[in-house]
Amino acid sequence: RIEVANDYGGQTIWVNRELLAADPPAAAAAGQHERIARALTELVMVAPPAREDHPYLVAKGLDGSVLLSEVPQDGRDLSPDSPVKIARNGREAAELREKHPDSPVFTAGDLLVPASDREGNLTTVQAIGPDGRKANAAGGKLAGSYYIATTGPAAEKPGLGGGIVIAEGWATAATIQRECGGTVVAAFNAGNLETVARAIREQHPDRPIVIAGDNDHQRAREVDPRTGQLKENRGKTAAEKAAEAVGGYAAIPTFSAESKGTDWNDWTQENGNEALRKAMTESMLLADRRQLADAHRLGHDAERVSENVRLHQADAELGQGAEQGASTTELADAKSAFAALRNAGERERDRQDVSDELYNGQPAPTSAAGAADEQEQQPTQDQEQKPAQKRSTGRKRGR
Repeated sequence: RIEVANDYGGQTIWVNRELLAADPPAAAAAGQHERIARALTELVMVAPPAREDHPYLVAKGLDGSVLLSEVPQDGRDLSPDSPVKIARNGREAAELREKHPDSPVFTAGDLLVPASDREGNLTTVQAIGPDGRKANAAGGKLAGSYYIATTGPAAEKPGLGGGIVIAEGWATAATIQRECGGTVVAAFNAGNLETVARAIREQHPDRPIVIAGDNDHQRAREVDPRTGQLKENRGKTAAEKAAEAVGGYAAIPTFSAESKGTDWNDWTQENGNEALRKAMTESMLLADRRQLADAHRLGHDAERVSENVRLHQADAELGQGAEQGASTTELADAKSAFAALRNAGERERDRQDVSDELYNGQPAPTSAAGAADEQEQQPTQDQEQKPAQKRSTGRKRGR
């Protein structure tokens, strides 16, 4: 390791010697990221709590339910040699950025959303103005960093059954976490979705993942003058790619052609909180089914994943029945009876999926255990007459 001189705050920053020898610019960048991260950590520590009536929180329906801070009115509580600059308004902020291109510049009163790496170290922050404009701190490291949403009391939240939701924007993540509870993170932009999803998957190899993507449907209706083709629906494409990379499910909100909405926060404001909870439960169920298919195909822990699927299915069925006026007891009894009948048939179909995947459609070699299981579950007459409909085996997951 080597010591980086002229460090902010008089603290030593260490850079790996091997990194420096192999790639001096990368080593210098690592030192700069560390220096800025320390300054941003101090900023977040001295920043006051966000006002409940902050215009952006009000516009997103999140007033009073989030735990964020906002940029202080000045930098008097920061260290004298802090690189952070605080402007009173947008014009002054532009002037400071031109004068100090390597310094993070913020405008007083903007929201501060911290981003951390997988070890929990703050790496950068995103500032959000009253009008919704967003800016990431100059010199911070966003790639692979994310925000874990935290909102209000969790006692009344139904949870996500151990699954994880990864959203593109902060407001989307906060909205889903407020209504559903559980683990919800924000990747901040479409380009960071896959990197964050891979980092989350490495930490949680067995948990289902839903990518709550954006739907840039208005943009997708525009023609790119350079190519003559329709523009890419970047939010949808990035979400599907991230889901594919981690064996998850891409949940994309749908909007009318006239709607200007793009994300799940917009969708919730159009359709209501209960609709969001139902949509996320169903999405988590689909994410589990992809994990179930992979578990069967790879031959590990399929029973545990199957139970996860049944739990999410129960939540979805109970919620649907409650809307129709049935009692919880009646729904639970009906659900149990239905699940017992359904699962007997699904186990055989899952075995057929595995056979098709591993043996290219040829009969799989039978074992004593397999023969005993077949005797235990004889197919119905309808199953004998109709070929089993193949379900996804995970090769097209995330679409």
